[in-house]
Amino acid sequence: MPLALDDFGISELMLPLGITGIEVTRTPTGLANGGGGFYLRTRDAAKFGQLLLNEGTWNGERIVSSEWLAASLAPRTAMAWTNPEEWDWQVSGYGYQWWTGFYEHDGAVIDTYVAWGYGGQWVVSDAVAGPRGCRQLERLRRW
Repeated sequence: MPLALDDFGISELMLPLGITGIEVTRTPTGLANGGGGFYLRTRDAAKFGQLLLNEGTWNGERIVSSEWLAASLAPRTAMAWTNPEEWDWQVSGYGYQWWTGFYEHDGAVIDTYVAWGYGGQWVVSDAVAGPRGCRQLERLRRW
C-alpha cells in the first residue's frame, strides 16, 4: 500500500535529514495539506536547500536521486513577474515545487532555485552562496 503524502515526506525526506518536530495541517477530508501545511524550523527548511546543492545526498547518503532532482529543477512552466522592477530576484519558471530564477550580484547573473513557503518563508539556493533564508539576501523584493 502506498504511503500517504505526509508519511512519505517524513519517512523518506525529513527523518533522513534529521528533521523532527514536524507539524502537518490537514484538509477538511483529513489529507495532509501539501500546499503549505508542513511547518518546519528555519534551520530544517534550509536543509532542503543544502540537499539540492549536495545533488540529493545528505551526510554521504543518497536521499533523492540525481535524476529526480534534475527533473524537479527543470522549469515546467515559463514565468516572469508582471512587475519585475519591484524585485531584485527575477523568476523564470516553476518546476516540481521549486521556482527557478536569477539575481545579479557584483555584475554577475546568479541562477537560483527557490522553495517558496506559505506566509513568505523562502529557501534560496544558488551555487555561489549555498542555501539561505531570504532575509539574508539584500532585497529579494523592493518595498
